[in-house]
Amino acid sequence: MLLQMGMLFLTGALYGTYPAIIQNLPIWSLAIAKIITGGCFAGLLATQSLLLLEIYEPRELPAAFRITQPCASIGWTFGPVIGYYLHLLQKSRLVEERQSYNLFFYMCAALYIAAAVNLAVLLARLSTRPAKAQVASTE
Repeated sequence: MLLQMGMLFLTGALYGTYPAIIQNLPIWSLAIAKIITGGCFAGLLATQSLLLLEIYEPRELPAAFRITQPCASIGWTFGPVIGYYLHLLQKSRLVEERQSYNLFFYMCAALYIAAAVNLAVLLARLSTRPAKAQVASTE
């Protein structure tokens, strides 16, 4: 879980710096930042199932997946739409084109940092609960 928390904080920090990268640095700097955030995203997707295994009992996993997967799909569906409408909102306020996505980047950074804090709280709560019952091995 610490690795996931680190990836969330790193991605949030990079999203928060995207506007400064776009304004002040060469384009390859943005490409490197996008590669890092893409790698963190892939890592988070890969470890999501492991996190559910740490939290839920094996018999509870179908319900956990049934709840979490539609929520992820909502993000995949509406994220680009929200970004586009925030871009249009900024353009209507006469924000120059190069800065029109800044609000979207800051919102993404806030969401990633909030997710990392949420994971830290979860980790703290899990450390105080008794260990999950282990499945007895048959010899």
